[in-house]
This record gives sequence, C-alpha cells and structure tokens, in this order.
Amino acid sequence: MTEEPFTPPKIVIWYVAKHKQVSRLMQLIDDSKSRSSRQQMPATLVTELQNEGLIPQNEKKDVLLDIFGNVPLKVYDVNFNSINEITKESWTPQLHLTDEERDIVEAKGTVLVLGRSGTGKTVTITQRLEFDRQSTAAHDPSFTQLFVARSVRLCRYVEGAVGEDNRTSFLTYARLLNDIESTLPGQTRNFNPSQKIDFGRFKRDFHGHSSSNEKISALILWTVIRTFLKGSIEAFQTPEGILPRDEFVEVERLGKNRCRLPVELREQVYDEFLQYQKYLQDQQLWDDCDRVRHLLLRMKDAKKHDPDIFAQVQRSKVYVDEVQDYTQLEILLFFYLSGPNGLFLAGDPAQSVVEGTEFRFEEVRGVGHFVGSVIQKPKTVNVNFRSHSGILNCAGGVLDLMFTHFPSSVKQLKKDNGLFQGSRPGVLLGTSIDQLNILLGDKLKGAVVLTHDESARHCRRLLNDYKVSYLKD
Repeated sequence: MTEEPFTPPKIVIWYVAKHKQVSRLMQLIDDSKSRSSRQQMPATLVTELQNEGLIPQNEKKDVLLDIFGNVPLKVYDVNFNSINEITKESWTPQLHLTDEERDIVEAKGTVLVLGRSGTGKTVTITQRLEFDRQSTAAHDPSFTQLFVARSVRLCRYVEGAVGEDNRTSFLTYARLLNDIESTLPGQTRNFNPSQKIDFGRFKRDFHGHSSSNEKISALILWTVIRTFLKGSIEAFQTPEGILPRDEFVEVERLGKNRCRLPVELREQVYDEFLQYQKYLQDQQLWDDCDRVRHLLLRMKDAKKHDPDIFAQVQRSKVYVDEVQDYTQLEILLFFYLSGPNGLFLAGDPAQSVVEGTEFRFEEVRGVGHFVGSVIQKPKTVNVNFRSHSGILNCAGGVLDLMFTHFPSSVKQLKKDNGLFQGSRPGVLLGTSIDQLNILLGDKLKGAVVLTHDESARHCRRLLNDYKVSYLKD
C-alpha cells in the first residue's frame, strides 16, 4: 500500500506585529472575516447553483477580504525553503494564485483578457506585472515594463498596487505618445493640439454642415472612419494610409460581421470620408489616426536606421488596460513597443468610453498576424468582485435582451457570478414621481435611486431631496 505524500498545512499570516498592536490588528482581522461571511452566498446556495450549472463546480467558496475594504486580500506564498532568503534585500515573495489566475498570469506570448466591469481584469494586470518581475527581472538586467491606460487615476492605482520600480513605467496613453515623439528622430510634422479634430469638433464643424447628416449620424461616420477607413491594419498597409474604396464597399472584402454598416450606405459613407480628408487638408487639421500612423512610420524607420534610439522607447513587456478603447492602429503601436510576444491586454468589449471604436477579439488577432504573433483564444474572467448577485442577475437579463436583438454587436461572454448574494434591485418602468415618492417613503425606504442620465439633480428636487445617484453610461 502506497502512502500519500505528506502535505504540510497552510498557515495564513496576516501581520508580523509588536505585542501592543496585536489586539487592534486582531479586531481588524475578525471584522474582515465577519464581513466576508456576512455578505458571501451560503454554502448550500453555492452547491445548489453548481448542481444547476449556473456557476462553475470549482467556484471558490472562501474569499479573504482586505481589512481596510471589501476587496480580495493579496496573499503571497512563503514556504520553508525560502525562509533563509527572507533576510536578503532583493527577496520578494511569490504571489499566491488560484488555478484560474495562474492560467492567465502564467500564459505565454501575447495575452488578451476579457471580462465585464468589476471582474478583476486590472487585478490580473497587477498580478502579471508582479509575476514578470519575479520570473524575468531577477536574471535579466535589461528587463523593463510599461503599463498604459487612458486614465491618470488608473495608472496611479496600478502603480500603488505593484509598488514603484525603476524598471517599470506607468503612463497614460497621451503621455506615451508625447514621450515617443520627443525621443525619436525625424519629426517632419507638427501635431499642434489646437489643430486636432476629435469627435466633438468633427460633429460640430464638419458633420453639422454635411449634406448627408440626416441619413448617417455623426457617431456612425466617425466610428467607420476611425475603426476601418483610417484606423485598420489594412489601411495602414496602403501608401496613403486609407482603406481603398473597393475593400470597404465590397462586403466580401471587409466582412459584414466586422463592419455592420449596411451595404447600400457604404458608397455614400466613403464619399463623405473623402470630403472629410479634404476638409482636414484644407484646414490643416489632423486626427488621432494621422498622428499614430506618422508615429508608427517613424518607429519603423528608427528601428531600421537607428536601433539605439529605438531601444530607448521599446519595452520588454507592455500591459494595456481598457484595450477596447483602442483602434488596430493604436494596438499596432503597442506591438511595436513590446515585440510580437510581449503584450498583455485586458478589456471589456461591451464597455467603450472613447467614441469611434468597435472592438472585437479578431481585431487584435489581425494586428498580431501582421506582426507575426500567434494570439491564443482570449482568457475570460467572470467572477465579479464589485457587485453582488442581485445586481448581476438583473444586469444579465438586460444583456440577454440586447444580445437577442443585436447578436453581433459585441462579443458575448459568460454571465458574471457574484461572490455575495446581496439584495435584488428593482426596475421601475414608467413609474411616476408621485408613485416613487410613496414607495420611497414606505416599502423602498433607504433604497438608492439610479438615473439613466444627468437628471439626478432634477429628480432629487422632485423627490424632496431624497438620495439620488447618477449612473454614468
């Protein structure tokens, strides 16, 4: 009879503290564990949902919360063999990962992580940043990292989560473009911010005076221009940097699932696009596609003729959050910075903030094919740490209706699962202010009201200064 190998028990060490601090820290730990058990779904309910196939069988039932908030506690693995290494200044513990997290964090090559808001996409980036530091930086002195996001706040959050390191940069996308432009030689065009045309200016100054503005909305035209006519990888490969008319008009060339603009409107849209290009030239204006394409050409030239200068902007690994807000042209920029196998991308295909982008996984794969990178199937995360099951089930029902009526609009992911059961929200359709006043004073007393637009202040006044929150789309 073969004996099973002995597996030592795992001990969770929350703090190493002086005796006078023990009581206070124990109280914080107890409060954290009680908050977790109070909010988390009962084990019987988890088992029932697993039997019905509504949540995975390996769903984690016990989640440790940080003592200062309702976020998962970051846990590190320290075994007996590493005790002698602790005294070394260069020692850092290995991050403890679940099987799902390990599958994402330790994946080879370029990785794309997809998930809805609150499912921990940014957390996987911080884990990957730390994992790459520990697994690569120790034996590669030239190793460098770059985290990119459009938000300053997000850059600061990730930097705070992984800690400062002179090999790691945390830059907004706007700051990144400025840094590359100032570093590379060969600047032949001045992209003055006052001459930039964004969506607001496009809608007001160009589309507002167009003869076709009644048939084609400004947002649709802007999206087609940015995503396909100027921002696609096919457009970049042409000498002029624009998609030829035949490739856009013929459905077989671009694909009806990729560009959902009706075939009968494509000729008209292309004519409007040519007028837009002429408008840019006449007014000496530029848009983001012009700037990024110009920068990409400079990067190609520097890599070929001045590799030492190009090495100053290149990074060993590049991590991009909210990737759904970037065009193919902009994703190509990240590939140029990191190489074909050094990208880690995370995003939500159903949550686009920047006007004029239509994100699909195939868009990233198309750029990868252009640079010689084979991108695996996207990793998905669907355990939501930000909302409880009551809200998630309600939101899932709304998404089901949207996917039924617009099946090809965005990539459909698995439904999010909540760690906590929570209360069920109410959707009040067509309820008058008087009825809502009565409900809030009786059965719904204490409920938070979310409005779908910026009418929160008006509603609060009608509801006698009741607490109303504005939920931004």
